[in-house]
Amino acid sequence: MKLRAAIAVVFFVGFFIPTVVACFLTIQYQRQVLTAELREDHARTVEVLALGLRESVWALVPEAGIPIVDAVMTDSRIQRIRVDSEEGPFIRKTREGPVQGHSIQTMKSPILYQGRRIGEVSMDIDTSPMEAVLARQQARYLWISLGPFCLSAVILFWILSRKILRPMNRLLHQSEDLAAKKLDRKFQWDQQDEMGILGHSFEKTRQSLAALFQELEQTNERVVGQADELTQTNEKLKVEVAERKRIEAQLIRHQEKLEEIISRRTAELTQSNKELKQEIRDRLRIEADRREMEVRLQRAEKMEALGNLAGGVAHDLNNILSGIVSYPELMLLDITEDDPMHKPLKMIQKAGERAAVVVQDLLTLARRGITVNDVQDLEEIVSVYLDSPEYRNLMESHPNVKVETEFNTGGLKIKGSGVHITKTVMNLVSNAAEAIKENGTVRIVIAPKPGDKINSMGQDPPPGRLSCSVHI
Repeated sequence: MKLRAAIAVVFFVGFFIPTVVACFLTIQYQRQVLTAELREDHARTVEVLALGLRESVWALVPEAGIPIVDAVMTDSRIQRIRVDSEEGPFIRKTREGPVQGHSIQTMKSPILYQGRRIGEVSMDIDTSPMEAVLARQQARYLWISLGPFCLSAVILFWILSRKILRPMNRLLHQSEDLAAKKLDRKFQWDQQDEMGILGHSFEKTRQSLAALFQELEQTNERVVGQADELTQTNEKLKVEVAERKRIEAQLIRHQEKLEEIISRRTAELTQSNKELKQEIRDRLRIEADRREMEVRLQRAEKMEALGNLAGGVAHDLNNILSGIVSYPELMLLDITEDDPMHKPLKMIQKAGERAAVVVQDLLTLARRGITVNDVQDLEEIVSVYLDSPEYRNLMESHPNVKVETEFNTGGLKIKGSGVHITKTVMNLVSNAAEAIKENGTVRIVIAPKPGDKINSMGQDPPPGRLSCSVHI
């Protein structure tokens, strides 16, 4: 490779390629910055629009929100705005005429009123202005990079041609003249730099050779002196060659340093990208938690409404049942047990009491009732149920079922609501009877819990340590 080509390659590799890479990285960084600013502006506009439309969406008055939407549409980048309420589409606004850009970014935001989602705002924004800004910046960066490069190349090659190549060509021709023993033409050198010094040395060499050839027969010492002078010139050339090698080594080190800087900045950009992805994942997780809390709040509101409804129904039924329970009791005071109306009135009274228990359950569901929690004899509760009309009706509808009991309470009692325990035993026996397809036996067992000891000293045992189980 010739010297001119070698210097061109070194200049291209050492300056042009790093400049292009730096320009590319700068443009990419600018793209990321502009994209982030556009997204933040887009998100902020959507949130402001959601806040501004909250009252109009809650009141379902689109005319109150249209001025706000028109004010936002004054931004030429916004192409379309969609506002939806719980009832359906609320406001639709689309920029007239064809879409200027080819890249549309969509962002949505919920409309909240007193912590409750009542609608949603969706906005489409054109990213073409950002792309145009990036294109202009890219052209400017290219001109800024290529301009100094071209100017430096022209100056470098002009200096190279003037200071090195042309003098080297003259030296080459002069050396050829010396080799051809053409010593009659004087070597003219006006330069005062290293090449001029070398050219003057060639002139001295020419003069010395001319004198040498003239005085060759006269003295061998002058020939030796000229040889020494040529040796000194050769040493100078070696020194210059070594200096050029040193300069090339410095250029190589500078190139390696530039590559190291580029690698380090690339690693920094990669780390920043990872941190950005982690931040996006955190924001998505927070958004999911927020939606879950909204669902729970809506569920709690529904349960509260259901409890209020149950409480109202329970209070109305209490007013109705007060007569059903109290009037039979008053009538029973005036008649004897032998009277034919005594048993029907007693059944009406018990039915009213059971209905009152159902009302109490409704009040408990509405968190307005007080649950009865007294000491109960579980054996007595089961025995009363087995002597009730409900049990007799169950046995008449399931003649193939036989019920057996095993009581081993040892005087232990439990603490709870007698009415609820009676309903529980009744449901267990009824389910067991319905589960028997053919002939079968339902066995009711009442015994202490495993690990409990029955008190045999005649003292009252603590309540709440018995278990009742139903076996098929």
